[in-house]
Amino acid sequence: MRYDTVKQTDSTGRRAAAYWFADGLPEIVFGFFFFVVGASIVIWIESSRQNWWLRSFIFLMSFFNAWIWILYRPICNFLKARITYPRTGYVKPPSDILDKDNPDAKILTLGTVHSANDNVSTFASRTIPIIYIGAAWAVILPWWWNLPLATIGIAAAIHLFSRNDARPYSWTAVLPIAIAGLIASPLRFDRESRGFATALICGAWLLTLGTWRLIHYLKDHHKPHVEREGCL
Repeated sequence: MRYDTVKQTDSTGRRAAAYWFADGLPEIVFGFFFFVVGASIVIWIESSRQNWWLRSFIFLMSFFNAWIWILYRPICNFLKARITYPRTGYVKPPSDILDKDNPDAKILTLGTVHSANDNVSTFASRTIPIIYIGAAWAVILPWWWNLPLATIGIAAAIHLFSRNDARPYSWTAVLPIAIAGLIASPLRFDRESRGFATALICGAWLLTLGTWRLIHYLKDHHKPHVEREGCL
């Protein structure tokens, strides 16, 4: 199997972490959440419609917001058990928090290098929170151009903080976030809806990337291997 999320290394843990993102499902799960919640609330606010079912849906999705990091792994494992693992085998999912002995988690000096768990990714603990912070920033200031400012900041931060992660994003990969914010700025969203518009843009971006990766993954591994039992 081809792993293009990180550079090939001798680290089994590093390759296992990259394998978690090979099918694009983690991005699809978070992207679907951001897109549905963002689109629903933006439409509701901009149209000023007070439909009880839409308000109920927004309440349920807002409640789901608090559980997204808890539900993220079970949802991904459910999908991977039916799509990924039958085709290319099972590996242990990466940890969301750097091991205390991981070189990326501390400044190394002589005598401080220890074996570390390399099966780790900061996608859920760093990349996704960047989107939340950017969406919050979009509503802090009253100016209409705060939306493109927020999307440009999100794009730059995701690129910078994911460079050494199991799922890195090049500047060309994050550029659509900034462009989408600039294109959407003339719409002059209400201050209350700018944060959800930011989430909508980022959700569409994650969904597009994840779906693209899933399509290529299924093309490379179009038939499940029922007899496969090995692990990476």
